[in-house]
Amino acid sequence: MPVRIWHQSITALDGLGAYRAALARRLPGLVRPGTEVVLHGLPAACYGERPPAEVLRDPGRREQLHALFLAEVCRAQDEGFDAVACMTFAEPHLAEARRRLSIPVVSTLESSLRAGCAQAARLGLVTLGPGSVARLGEKVAGHGRGERVAGIFPLEPAMDEVRLLNGFEEPGPVVAAFAAAARAAIAAGADAVIPAEGVLGEVLAAAGVRRVDAARVIDGAAVTLADAERLVRRHRA
Repeated sequence: MPVRIWHQSITALDGLGAYRAALARRLPGLVRPGTEVVLHGLPAACYGERPPAEVLRDPGRREQLHALFLAEVCRAQDEGFDAVACMTFAEPHLAEARRRLSIPVVSTLESSLRAGCAQAARLGLVTLGPGSVARLGEKVAGHGRGERVAGIFPLEPAMDEVRLLNGFEEPGPVVAAFAAAARAAIAAGADAVIPAEGVLGEVLAAAGVRRVDAARVIDGAAVTLADAERLVRRHRA
């Protein structure tokens, strides 16, 4: 039977054209024949001319956008989808989405941590800047994986989604910044690294970055979609 997965981003995909195009090119090759992945983002008006990472630093605005994210996700079941893939490491209202929907709801952070722990003794996470380290750490602890994480390491200099988009044309600076943060994670004991932001993960995938030195780089989109397909099969059974 065909499978339809609702892919939900916290960003406004229409405002990040290179990211949307990269997802549209790559994601169909990450799933089984007969599985359709349909991309969804928030309306472009949510962010205006500002990068999502900048807007989401404001607690009040962040909660408004997280509520909108939940409302979008909850449309999936009524529209005939078989699973939801929450493609954001922020996991907005994940537990509430799972309470409201009877179809599987998977999270990029949860799937990445699960896959990483299956392949490595300790993990390092690389995020866009120091402002998101504490929030991401809380999410990791909420999944009970804190003892398996060597640390969360921001890019230096910090980047936002708009700067990352340049990496689809000129990946060198993004790859170099990621590699430096990954090596800090490796020095802290990590033997696998998670790019903990969607656009960053796609830039690295497009550039063919699979390892940094001996450490595996976890492909968040790939493992999340694999979890979604697996859970759909179990749900049907």
